[in-house]
Amino acid sequence: MKKTIAASVLTTFTGMSLITGIAMADSINPNRPYDDVSIGTGTNGGVDKLQTIFNNYIDDGTGGGNPLDSVEGQSSQAIWSQAEADISQYLVSMVDQTDGDLGIYSFATEAEYTLIASGSTKSSFNINDDGYLFIGDDMKEDFFGDAFGFYYENGESKVYTEDSKNDGDIGALSYLLQDGWKTTTLADGGTKATADGNSDWIIAFEDGLDGDMDFNDGIFYMEDMSPVPEPTTMLLFGTGLVGLAGVARRKRK
Repeated sequence: MKKTIAASVLTTFTGMSLITGIAMADSINPNRPYDDVSIGTGTNGGVDKLQTIFNNYIDDGTGGGNPLDSVEGQSSQAIWSQAEADISQYLVSMVDQTDGDLGIYSFATEAEYTLIASGSTKSSFNINDDGYLFIGDDMKEDFFGDAFGFYYENGESKVYTEDSKNDGDIGALSYLLQDGWKTTTLADGGTKATADGNSDWIIAFEDGLDGDMDFNDGIFYMEDMSPVPEPTTMLLFGTGLVGLAGVARRKRK
């Protein structure tokens, strides 16, 4: 009996190691920074380019103008966790995104949920200590896990913060905001959010429909998220599998 249990544990651990070894690379995107004139200043097809949007919506909090560079300020981060436990994280759109939806997905289970539907300007989510996801006050799944990424969906096009989920293509650019930087958002007609503790982010999506790679199709300000490094992602992913196993056992009982 003990040998059987040991063999099962070893098999499970080996399988988790293989799976999480593959998943480990997904928390960090390669090929950053992405550098192209399409994310510079000026307009593209009558729409402001990414650097111009940053210049219009972000300031350093002291009146010194925008400190965020659309190229040099890029992070390679693709997966996050909550910076603080048991609080609501508020996501607010920074530019109009009437044709697309912002969603969140679990790194462990790949479950997906809409956070900001087309035409809306803000949302909030929370993952409690047991790994349960709440959007607003509604629990969306009995187990979600601690690590998550985001996607942007526009019609038949869907792009993820993980390049590997876009067949290796870049679907989103992420930017860590420094403490005290301010971002004007569309929430409540123009709320100005102040970054706190170097855990607030801007994520800019390319919707993939026109292939212009200007990353101004959906831009969102996100509070209180910690970047998940590769070794931690492996641990969180393994924890997710253990949590799923526990849920399955409870359902069988």
